[in-house]
Amino acid sequence: FSQTQLHLDNLLEKIPEFVEKCQSFCDKSKSITTHKHLNNLTLKKNVEMLEILEMPQLMESCLQSGQFNEALELSQYARQLGMKHNDIPLVQSIVSSIENSWSGMVGQVIGSLRGDLPLPKCLQLVGLLRSMDAFSEAELRIKFLQARDCWLQGLLNAIPKDDPNYHLNKTLELSRIHLFNIITQYRAMFSDDDNLTSGRDKTINEFAIFYHWLEEKLSQFLATLEQDLVGVSSIDSILGQCTYFSLSLGRVGADFTSRMSDIFIRVIGNKFHKNICKATRRFEKDMESFTLINKTHRTETKIEPSVKS
Repeated sequence: FSQTQLHLDNLLEKIPEFVEKCQSFCDKSKSITTHKHLNNLTLKKNVEMLEILEMPQLMESCLQSGQFNEALELSQYARQLGMKHNDIPLVQSIVSSIENSWSGMVGQVIGSLRGDLPLPKCLQLVGLLRSMDAFSEAELRIKFLQARDCWLQGLLNAIPKDDPNYHLNKTLELSRIHLFNIITQYRAMFSDDDNLTSGRDKTINEFAIFYHWLEEKLSQFLATLEQDLVGVSSIDSILGQCTYFSLSLGRVGADFTSRMSDIFIRVIGNKFHKNICKATRRFEKDMESFTLINKTHRTETKIEPSVKS
């Protein structure tokens, strides 16, 4: 009996340790079961997870290939995913990477406006910038005009300035074609009539943005005209081209005939004055070398033989 009692005492002493080990075993079993369940879910959602992990790379591919609409949809999906799973660090890292690419996409879209673009392409790019909601309406107008002006100015700066005839003719040609196209594109994308009915900020005069830019371009052209017209050989040809250019812009409310006329009158007047002064100096020089005494002597010499005869 005493021996049995001893074994029972030993058993009672080891029961707490046994219970602790059983609890540890249960905890480990639960952990293994949980990990197994997560692994099974990961296996089932493998395709979806790969798509999420590849989103930054897909975003870069869309930007490099110019697929801006797809990149915009991907960015919007990433934002929704980040709001839904904001407690997952990996998801937040992916969303952050896409947001950085999205910021670069804004600059890339604006950069795409600096080129010889048809109207449909301009509409697509400006519509994309509107969808991205990166700028206000006034800021979007400014960005568009800045981008198009940068491209046009690059063309004008590339014209050789050695020959005034060529420089002025080429400036006239490029300004007439592209300036009219830019105005047409602007009016197709930005309607000033919407300002009267929309709830946009009334403190910003969106009308003035366009006309200030147009005034700057016309002043720049007129300055070039006045500078090069002095060295032009055929002023009447330039006058005809400038008149046609002015009438073309007159269809969009930017006729500059009166300002152009002042330049032609001034340049022609200066040329006329210089030619008159030049002719006067030549006449005076010729008069200095011409003497009536020599003429009288020659006449008398011719008359004297005839009298003797």
